Amino acid sequence: MLTILLVWACASEPASPEQEVRSVLEKAEAAAEARDLDVLRDLIADDYRDERNRGKAQVLGAIQFYFATHRSIHLLTQVKQLTFTEPDRAEVGLLVGMAGRRAEGTTDWSLFRADLYRFDFSLRYEGADDWKVVEAAWRRASLEEVQ
Repeated sequence: MLTILLVWACASEPASPEQEVRSVLEKAEAAAEARDLDVLRDLIADDYRDERNRGKAQVLGAIQFYFATHRSIHLLTQVKQLTFTEPDRAEVGLLVGMAGRRAEGTTDWSLFRADLYRFDFSLRYEGADDWKVVEAAWRRASLEEVQ
């Protein structure tokens, strides 16, 4: 009985903020590959702004256009930075390789034929394990930035 209680107690420990943010990143990656705009919409704060002063509606329009022009989306991601500037604010730097076909088992970025981007964004904790993107910037990246 004691073993069962210990296992249950350990299993019910709340996730750390870092685990929650990493979970959001995984959810976003899966949603992008599934071309699920609804899930991505839920991950973006209503007061979102990017470096070009685009709001949530404009960035969702850009994502929708990308979905419309790419029949298949496969991603390879690498977290370059994950820091907490405040208890409810996370800064993330993410390299993303975007390809039109899956490269099963590929972890060698040099063999992955894809467009490579660097995304830097801020997430805000909104309660109940809910982190939302509030700011973002992105640019083309190079293989030298991997590793």
